[in-house]
Amino acid sequence: MKCKGCGAVYDPQLEHCPYCGRVNARRRGQKAVLTRKQAGYEQEKERVLEASATEIRLRKLTRLIWILGGLTVLALLASLGISLALDQIGSWEKADPNYLRTLQERGRWEAMQNYLYDTDRETTQKEYWQLAYLAGTGEDLRAHRADYLGLDRNEYRLALSGDRSISSGDREYMESHFSFLVERLLADCADILQLREEYTGESWMAERYGPLTEEGDALLEELETEARVTLSLLFELSEEEIAGMADGYEADGEAAQEYFRRVKEAWLDE
Repeated sequence: MKCKGCGAVYDPQLEHCPYCGRVNARRRGQKAVLTRKQAGYEQEKERVLEASATEIRLRKLTRLIWILGGLTVLALLASLGISLALDQIGSWEKADPNYLRTLQERGRWEAMQNYLYDTDRETTQKEYWQLAYLAGTGEDLRAHRADYLGLDRNEYRLALSGDRSISSGDREYMESHFSFLVERLLADCADILQLREEYTGESWMAERYGPLTEEGDALLEELETEARVTLSLLFELSEEEIAGMADGYEADGEAAQEYFRRVKEAWLDE
């Protein structure tokens, strides 16, 4: 820039003329403006920082209030739920022996079991619990037997013999399914044949369901006959072997493996 004092030209960034020492008024004015702007920036910065700190504190406080409020609501809901549950327990319908007798006469065993679960939590109607349990055991036997008899004998025989016309995945499934049904049928029959002993002495069955009633004894006798016929006709077990199952049987024991081997061989020999 050109000095107004001596006319010399010098750098405009200098605060004084290097030749005559005259003050560079323009540079001084620019510097004053920068100083004011810097001071304003620092003030604004402090204001923003303080506002941010206050906002953060408010956010934390608000979050804490929401958490405490949520916990209070949960506590109230839990208290209300417990109260309603206690009221529900106190208002459970008691089992009606007349209705249970009607279900028995109609053979509605599953309905009887569901009704007892809903109304007799203290197991006061032991004789009906007994009937429902015995009938449920018989229904398990019949369901597994129906599945077993419904197997496609030709297809399963091919699978059990390892025939390559059936894919390895299908063979594996059919072998596993066949094994499961045989083992379940053997176990169902064994369970039935051992029930009579379970209802005597100090067993948990006798404690929960009581000793065999006249109706229970008659139902169990029917189930025992059904189990013996199933073992004799389906698996060709002898009377001695059936008696042995009544004395004790484990689904994964040696006897079970032997019975399963014989059943499988019978299928393959057809």
